[in-house]
Amino acid sequence: MSRRFFIKMLIALGLGNFFPKIAAAEEFHTPKDNYAPLTSIKFLRQIITKDSRTSRMIMWESDAVENFLLEYKLVGEEIAHFATVKSREKIYFCALEGLKLESLYNFRIISGENATDWQNLRTSGDGAFQMLIFSDSQCENYEIWRRTAEIAAENFPDAEIFAVNGDLVDNGEADYQWRAFFNSANKLLDKIFAPVMGNHECYGVDWFNALPTGYLEQFELPANGSKKFNGYFYSFDYGAAHFFMLNTQFVELDALNLSVNLLGLSVDGRRIFDLFLFHAVEVVIVEAEVRRLAHEFAIAYGAVEHGAETPLQVFGTFGRGNVVDRKS
Repeated sequence: MSRRFFIKMLIALGLGNFFPKIAAAEEFHTPKDNYAPLTSIKFLRQIITKDSRTSRMIMWESDAVENFLLEYKLVGEEIAHFATVKSREKIYFCALEGLKLESLYNFRIISGENATDWQNLRTSGDGAFQMLIFSDSQCENYEIWRRTAEIAAENFPDAEIFAVNGDLVDNGEADYQWRAFFNSANKLLDKIFAPVMGNHECYGVDWFNALPTGYLEQFELPANGSKKFNGYFYSFDYGAAHFFMLNTQFVELDALNLSVNLLGLSVDGRRIFDLFLFHAVEVVIVEAEVRRLAHEFAIAYGAVEHGAETPLQVFGTFGRGNVVDRKS
């Protein structure tokens, strides 16, 4: 019998309190009941990680300054774990790692004697999946985005992940815009979110070009190997696909050029497809350049063996992508 299995048995039998040092060392505990509702949590969301088979990023916002804990457990098991919560301003985030492949977990946020309801978290596998891809959710009052998100959630309940290909909000530096975006996306927030930066994320409240501080605060994204541009672009695996979330805001961000997107991005050779998602405003000018970069990615990582690249157009002019099928 392994030490870990023995400790699990102790806790399952309610004997963990008799061996507190051992139980604490393994960070196992029995979930507590009878918490009062925790109402200070807003916009609770699951953000994409490098490998969603074994990890997940949980984020939320709170106007109250509280010592939050995140508690999670594998469905079917009686023991639970606490994970470390970090924060910046009003944004809180917690990275869950070491999860089991294709498994259902529950998690909740705790503060003192208050807690949220248990939320579902399902890790991915290596096969097929459903994904929702939107573009330009920014609008005057976000009513159109709310209706779009609700219809999509209703018609595609099995979608596991969704992306917005840039221009999530009208003005990336305005906090009220992000609140309106997340409020309107409420029906989607139980799915994994993979955002793409657009030019509107690079506007200040004075409507001049600015660093995308609002966007970077809202999303703790997979590392991309760049100290200067971490969070601006990234890559990740999901199911049978590998995604490159590129940044084409080189008009708004003078220091950024398309080749910067190559920094530190990796590919999993076991994946069947490579997908390139990006937001391009100056379509006539940049489309050829972005396609060239996508092809450069494919060649650099050995994704194209037979030169077969299939363009993927997503929701009209502004949201575009490129799919590379390695088995073509």
